[in-house]
Amino acid sequence: MIVPTDRDALVRTPLAVTNRESNSAVQFDGVAVTAADALPADGAVVRDWTLRRARVALAALATGVCEEALAMTAKYTSERVQFGRPLSTNQAVAVRAADAYLDTESTRLTTHRAAWLMDSGVESEAEAAALVAKWWASRGGLRVVHATQHLHGGIGADVDYPIHRYFLWGRQIAFTLGSAGAIGAELADQLEIRAQIGASA
Repeated sequence: MIVPTDRDALVRTPLAVTNRESNSAVQFDGVAVTAADALPADGAVVRDWTLRRARVALAALATGVCEEALAMTAKYTSERVQFGRPLSTNQAVAVRAADAYLDTESTRLTTHRAAWLMDSGVESEAEAAALVAKWWASRGGLRVVHATQHLHGGIGADVDYPIHRYFLWGRQIAFTLGSAGAIGAELADQLEIRAQIGASA
């Protein structure tokens, strides 16, 4: 539906969201919807086309959030000295950071592939690729922001230190337009449909 220009018909209620961005619940009150306001018969195609791109955009945003949180963590653990040596020289710290790096790169690569397929006009393959990218943004991205905050130790819980913002932002992205579980189920359905089409061809 096209949102009417009559602003008196819209009621906006501010919402508090995880990453503290400005958000509102929008309610339509007394809005008349005519046939001309509705999407055309292929409205589902338009919806799916838009949802694919929104999910890939979120995955791209997650990549940037993870990359910067990881860079801040690398700097912090290299400079923070405990028991006479930098935190980064502890094996547990290095392994946790390495896992976060792999999750970040997996999100980046799957996002690039989905964006490339869409840019190339291969929408049939882009659907599954967009779901894979969003799954990595949700599952891998969430692991990264948990790890980076944890590796900051006590300072990671201090709201005066910026690492918590990346944690909140990463959590918001992880659950927007589908959690990892919901995206995984949607991807399974998509792959089953493709398998059925392949078997009948």
